[in-house]
Amino acid sequence: MDGKMNEDEFLNELEVFGNEVEVCTRFFYAYRSINDVLVDNTKALNIINRTPHLWTTISLALETSFFIALSRIFDKDRRTHNVRRLLQIAKSNIDIFSEKALKNRKIKSMPNAHEMINEFMQDIYVATEKDFKRLERYVEKYRNISKTYEIIRHNLFAHRQKLNMNDIYKLYSKTNIPEIQKLLVFFKRLYDSLFRLFHDGRKPVLRRMRFSIKSIRKKPKNYTQLIHEIIINETQSFFDLLSLIPDFNLR
Repeated sequence: MDGKMNEDEFLNELEVFGNEVEVCTRFFYAYRSINDVLVDNTKALNIINRTPHLWTTISLALETSFFIALSRIFDKDRRTHNVRRLLQIAKSNIDIFSEKALKNRKIKSMPNAHEMINEFMQDIYVATEKDFKRLERYVEKYRNISKTYEIIRHNLFAHRQKLNMNDIYKLYSKTNIPEIQKLLVFFKRLYDSLFRLFHDGRKPVLRRMRFSIKSIRKKPKNYTQLIHEIIINETQSFFDLLSLIPDFNLR
């Protein structure tokens, strides 16, 4: 397989991974943000309680979709798109991150590349196998954390096992909301680090990123491109607007 095909395979796998991460993040943060915002907005809660079946359905759909999407990211099947396959392709085709490969990509994509390329190439980072092994260790750490959620997905959503309410309670008692938030934000940080490495020759560092719904609600950014922050902000805005309905219109 030539270098161009290796690059295309990696880039395709990276974009599939990015899309899966965004979808999974949308489901979870929408599901949790609705609950978090309504705890603080009694009027909005009273309004949506007028249509309880609708909101129960929305909540269940978001929860189910989250568990299914998360399992796809950690899927162990080599025939599917998953985070393990993404890093394996990167590590097995490390030449696509070489100085020569990056320079060729930039010459093709940058306007006036020949005037700027030498200056650009002065600060690039050339990836080594150690970089990908380090990222794989992070993935394995979060894979171990995700096992609790894989069990829930397998027993309740992918297959309906013979569980009573006590069994279900025990499954959910092992979950941890901040843990899931960190997991999802890790995926985004991983995607960004690989994107910058491939396109800009930047060292694959996992940059810090806010994950807590409460902290993001407390100090929202006026402008953000992070999907979990967008979902939180839009959920807050929706219920704030809902609570502005005059009381006499609710009789």
